[in-house]
Amino acid sequence: MLAWHFLQQDRCLQWGTKEEVIPGKKIIVLPPLEMCRHGLHASKDAIDAISYAPDPVVCRVMLSGEILYDKDKCCATERIVLWMADATMVLHEFACWCAEEALLNERRAGWEPDAKFWAAIQAKRDWLSGKIDLDKLAAAKEAALIEVWTQSDAAAWTPSWSAAQGAVLAAAEADALNAARIAAQGAARAAARAAISKAAKGASHEAVSEAAWLTVRAAQNAKLTEMILTLEAPSLRLEPIETDGAR
Repeated sequence: MLAWHFLQQDRCLQWGTKEEVIPGKKIIVLPPLEMCRHGLHASKDAIDAISYAPDPVVCRVMLSGEILYDKDKCCATERIVLWMADATMVLHEFACWCAEEALLNERRAGWEPDAKFWAAIQAKRDWLSGKIDLDKLAAAKEAALIEVWTQSDAAAWTPSWSAAQGAVLAAAEADALNAARIAAQGAARAAARAAISKAAKGASHEAVSEAAWLTVRAAQNAKLTEMILTLEAPSLRLEPIETDGAR
C-alpha cells in the first residue's frame, strides 16, 4: 500500500540500525510485528503522518509484506521509499492555510476576526519570504495573543472561536511541524465546536462534532497531499536491504 512517512533531518532511521534511508532501497524487518515497537511504520494519510513526524523530511513509501493496521498508521515488514523531500516550507504554508480556514469559518458564522489574527498569518508568510525577521514575526504573534486575552470575556466569544485563535497562534510558530500539527488540529476543533452550536435540537453533539471533525480533516489531508506532491522527487534506486529497524 502507498503511504506517507517522515524522517529525521539526517534522513536516517530513528530506531534499529539508524542507517541512512535511500530512495529506492527496500528496508526489511523480520516478524512478528508490534505496532509502535517493531516494524516499519507509515500512515495512509499525510495529515496523520505529520502527527508522528520527527522532522519535516517527507517520504512517499510503499509498504508490503506483512502489514498491521491501526486507526491512523500502519506497520509493515517491508518499506521502500519512492521519493523524499524537505517539506519545511510546505508545512509552514499548510499551517497558514489551516489558520485562514479557521478564520473564514468564524466569519461565515457571523463573527469577524480581529485584524491582528489575519496580520499574524501574513507576518508568517512575510517571514518565510524573508521580508521580515523572526523578531517581527514574534511581535505579530504576541499582538494576536494579547487580542486573545482582550476578547476572552467578549459576548461573541465561543469555544469554536477559541480553537480558531489557537490555530492562528500555532501557524505563527517558527517550527514547521508544530505549526502544521497544531494549526490543523485547532482548525478542525473549531469546526467541530461550531457544528455543535448549530446542531438541531435533540441532535447528538458527539455525532455532530465527529462528523464535522472528519470533514475538515479530510479537506486538510487533501490540501496537504496536494502541497507535498508539488515537491520535486529524486530518481529511484531499487536495491533491497535488511535491517533490525523500527519506525
